[in-house]
Amino acid sequence: MTSLRFAAAAALAALFTGPLFAGSASGGFHFDVNGGKANVEFNARTADSTGGAAGVMSFSAPVELSSGGEESSGKTTTVNLSLKADFDCVVVTHNSAVMSGVVRDASVSRYNGERVIFAVEDNGEGSKAAPDKFTWGVYGSSRVDWFPTDAERDNDNGWKLSWIATDAEREDDRGISINHDDHPFDCRVFALAAYTLEELPQGSGNIQVRP
Repeated sequence: MTSLRFAAAAALAALFTGPLFAGSASGGFHFDVNGGKANVEFNARTADSTGGAAGVMSFSAPVELSSGGEESSGKTTTVNLSLKADFDCVVVTHNSAVMSGVVRDASVSRYNGERVIFAVEDNGEGSKAAPDKFTWGVYGSSRVDWFPTDAERDNDNGWKLSWIATDAEREDDRGISINHDDHPFDCRVFALAAYTLEELPQGSGNIQVRP
């Protein structure tokens, strides 16, 4: 009886000292773009309830870039872009996940230091399962440093307040806490339902999300 009690105590200790936020997303896939193949591989895991995370994403593809810079309306040229991103934010809800992080080791230097947001949906395995989905983008890293307020109210705290963003059509959406001190563009900026996802081509790869 004594040994059973110690075994039960050890099991409970492992349960409560283990990671409480173990959501993860991983996978790899490819798709056709600009006459070539884009390849994506990623692996990310949540670290805490605020969206903190660890993980990495790699991307390579032929992309069209303006020869005179991103804001130029001049001619474009196709280059083979490769980059990696270190994830610092992950939100996992049911079969979906949104990840974000900082670009590094980009073959086109203008992308280094930019932020990437990557959203995925895992729709199961097997021939009868719906296709997995994804979307992503690379964005500037500038921080919002202005405060919108009501000009007719001297005591309007406006943007300085904190709030919970939720999907009004889903009662099970726990929401995401947002405040002005958060990163201006990371995985917590939009609710999962806000993303328009593209289907993976059949046989092109696999996405796995574990809440």
